[in-house]
Amino acid sequence: KNKNKYSALAVIIGIFIMVILAIIFADPFNEELQEKKVTELVDLRPKIMIMPFENQTGKQENSFLEETLAFGINNTLSNLNLDVKFVDPNETRLHVESNTSYQDLSKKHNIGFIVTGLIQGSQEVLRIQMRIDNLVSSETTFRDQYEFEKNTDVIEIQDTLAMYLMKNISRNISTKQHVFNYTTDPSIYFDLIKIDKALLKSTVESATLAGELVDKNLKIAPNDPHVLQIAAFHTWLKVNLGLTNDPASEIRKGVELLSRGILFVDDGQPIYIYLLTQKSVWQSILQEFDEACAVIPRLKQFERRIYDDHLSQFNFGLLHQVCSSDGSSEEQFQKGIQFMERSLELRPSAFNAKYLAYGYAFKSYAFGDSTSQLEELWNNEKSKKIHNDSMAMPTIGTLLAYGYAKEGREESAAKTLKIAMDYGRNYTAQSPYADYPSIKDKGFLSDIGKILEPYGLANQ
Repeated sequence: KNKNKYSALAVIIGIFIMVILAIIFADPFNEELQEKKVTELVDLRPKIMIMPFENQTGKQENSFLEETLAFGINNTLSNLNLDVKFVDPNETRLHVESNTSYQDLSKKHNIGFIVTGLIQGSQEVLRIQMRIDNLVSSETTFRDQYEFEKNTDVIEIQDTLAMYLMKNISRNISTKQHVFNYTTDPSIYFDLIKIDKALLKSTVESATLAGELVDKNLKIAPNDPHVLQIAAFHTWLKVNLGLTNDPASEIRKGVELLSRGILFVDDGQPIYIYLLTQKSVWQSILQEFDEACAVIPRLKQFERRIYDDHLSQFNFGLLHQVCSSDGSSEEQFQKGIQFMERSLELRPSAFNAKYLAYGYAFKSYAFGDSTSQLEELWNNEKSKKIHNDSMAMPTIGTLLAYGYAKEGREESAAKTLKIAMDYGRNYTAQSPYADYPSIKDKGFLSDIGKILEPYGLANQ
């Protein structure tokens, strides 16, 4: 009986988990960028040029580091296929030799950022200074220095510099590449990026590769919160791909990994807020609502800190909705809606809109709200040519049709449902169970099918 129960649970969480994965690790679906890619085969990633470093040690023996470090950093980061593009060293050399001005690099060659470095040192220490300049705003976005013992291998130096450069690029430039702030070992940092990308592919092969790298890094850095975080998501991928015979154990393992990660971060840090809220969301999927919802009072102190963090806004919103989805607190549910709206504002993505639509639909179900917010959301999403979630439009349209039907607007319900179904992906009466497994009131999920089946919504 329990095995059947957990098998059903695995099916239910599948779609939900892939949405969360996409939200957390990357945003490769920027709609404006995708539309341009359809018509133009161009690379629209921010372009960064790493200049040869300047040797200020006064020693000719260090002159080889000028281009060696720049080339090594460029090669290391380019091979990771990040969300930024590093200018080829040969092209950089041509620009340097021709004394091309920064202004021309920006305007004529579409280079947005320049990385420069200084090599300084004493008898025992080699000091490397790096800075990133924004050529568009003429501002320095990052400046720092790092010290190495004189006998440090040059590859170790360049990998360390590459790691810190990428971390600061991620913080200061509009890249969605995940920032593993607590990780200081370059090999672990770059492995985490590889795992990140393997998880997003969501294939058996990529899950196997990710698993090997996860196991390796859990042994090397068992207390690294980012390793624990990404290891937790690997357990979810295994469940989603059907690579485990015991979904419940994998889900529980993910919760335990997130719990452990919380122990090694400071309260209030972005990763702390993420780990805490994500753990609670996953507990709610397991229907452990008491444990999941107990953190809400503690989260109040962090609300101001998450204002510009779309992921925390999403998790805050979902958790507030889940914990009041028995109809116990309209005020708390509305607060969850506000967090979700802010998340969508910060990252206008279709999967964020889809989950916001469920919130609006539940309000009409539990609190008798009108369909006005769903209508506005539907019209906004319909105006976009590209969507990063193929089920977003069928879902939002179906939920709007549900709202119309609840209001007795039968013609609008039938028309909207037909439009939603014409988007090419079938939304059925079972879809809400996969999309919203953490909700307390399963009556809402069944009511969607019950109300819309007479209008043509398929049961399976």
